[in-house]
Amino acid sequence: MKTQLSESGIRYKKGDLITTCNPVTSELTDSELLADELNFDIDNFNRQVVNENFNRVVLEEIAADINLEGAGKTLIFAVDDKHADLIVQIHFKNGRFPNVVVNVDLLTTGVDVPAIDTLVFMRRVKSRILFEQMLGRATRPCPDIGKTHFRIFDAVRHVVNQIVAQLRQIRRFC
Repeated sequence: MKTQLSESGIRYKKGDLITTCNPVTSELTDSELLADELNFDIDNFNRQVVNENFNRVVLEEIAADINLEGAGKTLIFAVDDKHADLIVQIHFKNGRFPNVVVNVDLLTTGVDVPAIDTLVFMRRVKSRILFEQMLGRATRPCPDIGKTHFRIFDAVRHVVNQIVAQLRQIRRFC
């Protein structure tokens, strides 16, 4: 999934005024003018910098492409509780979608829900093992809903980076 922000990151120029969030109170305040430029790559999205518009665009694209009334389940991996709350607030707050789950760390391993047919990565994971376990949430067969495959929405280019890292490991041993 490509967005302008995922391709270009977020770039602030010297002298820009940015809004900051107090992590304790969640209060938003305007900071002073930046003394230097400040750049955020997609690795930092939803961790160091939260951009509600990025999340909104991604969620609208996903919601347009999944069957919210169908039997399949969608599992969205969020960065932290605040990010999960933002995701729910943006798109799933007023709906009755028991087939969409926003998850921080609870459902990454050891959960067997065969009806999960869509994974959404809104966060990056450094551990290859955890990443593979997260993928495993959707790999179980589910004949009850006619599941033949699963889909991945990758808003933070996580899947591609994991595959490239694995290919580098393989190349080292060749």
